[in-house]
Amino acid sequence: MSRRAHFALWALLLSATGCHSCSEEKGTAAAADASDAALPGTELGPNVPANAMPVPSASVQAVVNPQNFPVYEGPTGVVEGTVTVTGDPARPVQGADFSRCPEAEAVYGKSFREGPPRADGSRPLADALVVITGYSGYIVPERRAKKAISIEHCAYSTRTIDLTFGQVLAIYNHDAKMHAPQIADHVMPALMVASPNGDPVEVFPARPGFSALIDKMSGPWMAADVYTFPQPLHAVTDREGHFRIEGVPTETTDHRPIDALEIEVFHRSVSNGIKKPLPAVTANGVARIDLQIENHAAPDANASDAGKKPGADKPPPPVH
Repeated sequence: MSRRAHFALWALLLSATGCHSCSEEKGTAAAADASDAALPGTELGPNVPANAMPVPSASVQAVVNPQNFPVYEGPTGVVEGTVTVTGDPARPVQGADFSRCPEAEAVYGKSFREGPPRADGSRPLADALVVITGYSGYIVPERRAKKAISIEHCAYSTRTIDLTFGQVLAIYNHDAKMHAPQIADHVMPALMVASPNGDPVEVFPARPGFSALIDKMSGPWMAADVYTFPQPLHAVTDREGHFRIEGVPTETTDHRPIDALEIEVFHRSVSNGIKKPLPAVTANGVARIDLQIENHAAPDANASDAGKKPGADKPPPPVH
């Protein structure tokens, strides 16, 4: 991703909503097998798991609604589409050792995951982050208390995780091995072990921003980027490059149609992201938009972030 895109992302992650800059995957299609609909443990409600690092609700509200704006209660619509990538293909990982779990190479063996070329040469891009911004004067609330992903074949079901600050991440282990998921740089009360097909490990980011989900019992390749936003209009593309964002507001505070929403897509291992105006979203309607980004790998660029300490190359601090 370009340095400019990192600045924009970091500013967005740390912006307290009003909501001038906003973002999730409420009803998104993060990874198909990691969707909230496909896994248990995503019920509504304020319950916080005993093995998470709970953040007081007042602290959550101070981040997501510092101006004390009203909650949006007007009509909403859906935005969905596909993200594709053109330009340089994903590069093989340099120096990563998958001998302990060869199946993991299918997920982490290249700098990013992409599907087969289409007729125009573009490829579906998995694990891309899609964010909607531009509404103001109210907040859009997060309706889901939890988001679920899974572990299988020594790999997380997605390489990018989008959360809204205050959400719990539930991690289900469908692997034959034991795993110990943990959010890097967040102090946890104990090492939590996910038994095969047992109860999920639930983690709770203590602050918004960028981090990584790692695994204390697997190789260094097993990691996922974690982006924790102050609001819920964001999504992550699945293996086919598809995304879906529900609950998109369609009115301004004085009940006029919104015409200033924007949509942005970026991937940490792809050089360029884009931002463009969002088509009109109508009440109970579905706005379709397909997004394409171009990858230009530097000639001497390392093939992958795999094997590095997760979170070591965090996006830079915001510029004002």
